[in-house]
Amino acid sequence: ATPVPRGFAAAAFTPEVCARWHATGSTVALTCLSPAHGIYALDTGLRRAECRAIASAAERCSRGRYASYTYAKQTLGCREHDELAAAAVGPVGTAFRACSRALA
Repeated sequence: ATPVPRGFAAAAFTPEVCARWHATGSTVALTCLSPAHGIYALDTGLRRAECRAIASAAERCSRGRYASYTYAKQTLGCREHDELAAAAVGPVGTAFRACSRALA
């Protein structure tokens, strides 16, 4: 595997990068599960191997600091860990693009 450049996490989620995500690429369907509570579901189209790669990166980055992983921990960890950010940058961009277009 190619090593992830140091500082990738800080550069991957800047407002400029997010703006490019919004302006380019296709989106996926965002489904409202509860209009009253503003709860939505989004399928980013990840395959099983891609999900495993993100979970594995999260586990390596945690170095045993967390007893369990939640999606929120992985999302927040993207800002702190270059390897996790690199594994998740594509799905994060898809989710950002879909949500920002649908909820604008």
